[in-house]
Amino acid sequence: MKKYWIEELPGMPPLPACPELYAGPDRPTATFIEEGHFVEYFEYPFDRARTVALFYGPREFIIPSHPCFSTVRSLDRCSVAEFTYGSIFRTLRNFPESQYHYRFLKKTYEEKVADRLKLARLGCEQERFQFVLDKQPWVLRVAPENLVAGYLGVTIARLKEMKSTYSKP
Repeated sequence: MKKYWIEELPGMPPLPACPELYAGPDRPTATFIEEGHFVEYFEYPFDRARTVALFYGPREFIIPSHPCFSTVRSLDRCSVAEFTYGSIFRTLRNFPESQYHYRFLKKTYEEKVADRLKLARLGCEQERFQFVLDKQPWVLRVAPENLVAGYLGVTIARLKEMKSTYSKP
């Protein structure tokens, strides 16, 4: 059974397999954000709070972490372009030079995932807060506090404390 990176987050259980052919060639598998911000989260297992996987901003590609259990939601007004699995591979086959763009996008996504796993492994909540402040400062401005708190692994009260401490001149 395929292992998904999201299963490496602390406390995240193994995810069940998707039904066969769930992610067919006509299903959107990547979304380019022209403008706006998005969050990806999991509500699995169903007896616990949602797990925030990633935040995405303008000019990034959303590649869902799991085809069945991942939920992607807009955080504000947005404009996007969706790409299906089939169209991506047709483009790669018909336009060999597009492989350079594909490799760049794949590398960028892999770096984003590596940063998320690094964030999850940081032991100190101040380090996690600073990591997000350095890498994606817009998350602290745009995303709802409950999602940011879950992303950082802190309470909403602690998040507010850290925000007020770091925003002082």
